[in-house]
Amino acid sequence: MNTRKYFVSILMLVSVLLSACAPAVTATVIPPTADPTALLPTQAQPTLLPPTAMPPVQSSTAVPSSDANMLALVAGIYDYMAFSSHYQLFLLDDGSYVGTFDSGRFMVVPGQIVFTSSEPTCGATPGIYQWSMDGTVLQFTAVNEGCKNRKIILEGRSFEQVPHTGADLTVDWVIKPLPFNFVNVDSQGNIYMTADGAPGFSKYDLNGALVDTWNDSALTFPTGIAADDLGNVYVANFDDATVHKYDPNGQPLLQWKVAGGEIGPAGLAVDSGGNLYVALHRLHDHYIEKYDPQGDLLGTWAPYGDDEGQILAGGRSGPSAIGVDTLGNTFISDDRGLTNKYDLTGNFVYSIGFALGAVDEDGNLYTVDKAGMNVSGQNLLRFDNTGKPTGQWSLPFRSVVVAIGPDGSLVMMGDNTIIQVKLPTP
Repeated sequence: MNTRKYFVSILMLVSVLLSACAPAVTATVIPPTADPTALLPTQAQPTLLPPTAMPPVQSSTAVPSSDANMLALVAGIYDYMAFSSHYQLFLLDDGSYVGTFDSGRFMVVPGQIVFTSSEPTCGATPGIYQWSMDGTVLQFTAVNEGCKNRKIILEGRSFEQVPHTGADLTVDWVIKPLPFNFVNVDSQGNIYMTADGAPGFSKYDLNGALVDTWNDSALTFPTGIAADDLGNVYVANFDDATVHKYDPNGQPLLQWKVAGGEIGPAGLAVDSGGNLYVALHRLHDHYIEKYDPQGDLLGTWAPYGDDEGQILAGGRSGPSAIGVDTLGNTFISDDRGLTNKYDLTGNFVYSIGFALGAVDEDGNLYTVDKAGMNVSGQNLLRFDNTGKPTGQWSLPFRSVVVAIGPDGSLVMMGDNTIIQVKLPTP
């Protein structure tokens, strides 16, 4: 990566600790890429890990059945420290696992657990470990393990089971995609993401299954992504300050310069009329532009400055988070960790003291009270369209909200994972 791209990546990494970016009626985020074992997008397909339908194990030996009592004991979400950061290990009660090192299937009996990877990073040979549990702390000792990456993570660390204070949040599925930047959801619940450092983007269905990946050499440094109600996809390219529009089959339709080609675009959002909102992102120079579906500029607002309703002057990360509801109200985060709301014509409405997570079609905002993955005691918060808090739920994992599906499900970004959860029915 050249010096300029490295500098931009550092700025965007700062952004995610303050905000998450928005789709058509949701938000997107620039996630960290701390996983030292991640593959490039051309090397492998993402691994889908829905609780009820796992992919075939890539091994000549099938994983035997678990002891039911032992499975019930170890199943859960675990927090652990690695690379000076907090990460999570998901041991799901259907016998699937998701971790920073890899993902796949596991079998557990008294004193022994076997991990069989579904990723090329660890090959097809199962890893065999002794395990012990002291209260809520799980520990592993390798018996026969040929996967170096998995062994580095599992052996010698303490895995603290996260209390089930968020049991009313149902985990629909967990996927561990290849390195990604921005994530977004369309009105049908399809999930889109741009890959970290890759010239393209991917689409997943509402069940978390990969639909397709499209590559375009014109995308030299893709950032934000959004899709309209017709299935057209918009991708921001930071390098040449352009927006690229694709049809539902990933074929290029249109591209145009934003901010006169001078300021790189970050977050994108599309409203119900197909208009595109672009969060522009440069040191000391941030604002929002609105375009029609043909790429014609309709307006600008939220300039940088110190007055009420302005984006913080001199901020280093800028407004990478942007969301829009069905009425055309926009929501923008800045370096102060605030979320500003603007009406259809760009007039300032109010601020709340939390970074933007995601906005639903009714203008309800969802966020976490502590942005980022390296904090404990996170709570999911909901604010109505007047800025009044209307809900709070304890989170069983560290994450940020990145999107809201049409059924109200929340798409969240954890440690190198995408997690979909549902709130309890009122």
